[in-house]
Amino acid sequence: MSRVSLPRRGYTVERQTFAVMGVDCQNLVAQTGPAGLDREVLVVGAHYDSFANCPAANDNGSGVAALLELARCLAGRPLERTVRFVAFANEEPPFFWTDDMGSLRYARACEERATGLWA
Repeated sequence: MSRVSLPRRGYTVERQTFAVMGVDCQNLVAQTGPAGLDREVLVVGAHYDSFANCPAANDNGSGVAALLELARCLAGRPLERTVRFVAFANEEPPFFWTDDMGSLRYARACEERATGLWA
């Protein structure tokens, strides 16, 4: 995702890296919209991992495709709110419903940033 589609559309992709079981995992984050409205953000998220014996096209390749298409459609358009596109890691077992889910790690980082705990 970060090497192909979003940068070609003018997005900067940031990596939110976190260690799980000794492995660095990454949520990929890009955004568009007016600067300075970080408290008024619409998050469009999808996870890019899959589970063994599950068709990833359904879970969640289609979600990633929708995220990328929305990013393509909104690139360079004037917006009234910030739109943040986040591709999450670790949304499938064995991480599902644990503290190691990428979406939970992302949400906690947002909370820390909003309270001034995250630089």
